[in-house]
Amino acid sequence: MKKNIIGWKEECSLPELNIPLIAFKTDTGATLSALHTTDQKTFFKDGQEYVTFTTQPLKEKDSPTITCTAPVVRRKVVTSSNGMKQKRIVIKTIIDLVNRKWEIEITLTNREKMTYRMLLGREAMKGILVDPKKTYCLGHRSK
Repeated sequence: MKKNIIGWKEECSLPELNIPLIAFKTDTGATLSALHTTDQKTFFKDGQEYVTFTTQPLKEKDSPTITCTAPVVRRKVVTSSNGMKQKRIVIKTIIDLVNRKWEIEITLTNREKMTYRMLLGREAMKGILVDPKKTYCLGHRSK
């Protein structure tokens, strides 16, 4: 199997969440990926728990927001880089990256103060190698 090489920061889309483009930072130290969200609300439909949330894929204050809904997979206690523990909702969604799509798990959290609205954790890096000296190996569309 050919390994795809990405840089420490790249862009992808999350088509099931209607997110056409989002910049992310790779984080091989994180097990799961993380997505910036606000206004999380959970509800049940036909015995399944769902979460609805708002995300703003681009960091600019006046950039559009997107409202998303997804089934809740579980909740997980995550320890952030500053040592703080937080219980987060985990969802599954499709990532579109390096001309292929696959399912990943993403935790939902407020990343408003972070530079990147998404982290790509190591469980999502199937068939991918990270070159920490490179950025945007796949192109840079959000300029």
